[in-house]
Amino acid sequence: MAAKQWDMAQEFVNIVKPKLAEQGIELLHIGDSKEVMLSNVFRVCGQTNNAQMAFLISNSLLHIGIDSYAAHLSGIFDIPTVALYSVSSPKLCRPYFGTEDKTICLEPNFPEGHTYSINPNEQPKEEEKEPAKPW
Repeated sequence: MAAKQWDMAQEFVNIVKPKLAEQGIELLHIGDSKEVMLSNVFRVCGQTNNAQMAFLISNSLLHIGIDSYAAHLSGIFDIPTVALYSVSSPKLCRPYFGTEDKTICLEPNFPEGHTYSINPNEQPKEEEKEPAKPW
């Protein structure tokens, strides 16, 4: 879903990669084959089945990603997780398993009258001329 894409992912990689490399930590990019290409990461998008993805996540130090199957897997394995929300509320669909002190859910700080939307024609990143009306 396009609305779940994290537009700042490459910038994040560019900032954290050097510090992680100093500690011998690699960044692994998992997901399906349609994921946006990131540079300076070990990419396995579209190359793993669910069991392989579970193995990779269960052996990770940290999972950072959108609200997805992978975020829920990280909770199951009690891996520290930062989950990014855009079209749904973490109040409804945060990783169910795992300890709360190891899970950070980040969601938009909506202006008054704004809320979640999965409208495929919406341009949420453009400044609006008038406030959007809630559904």
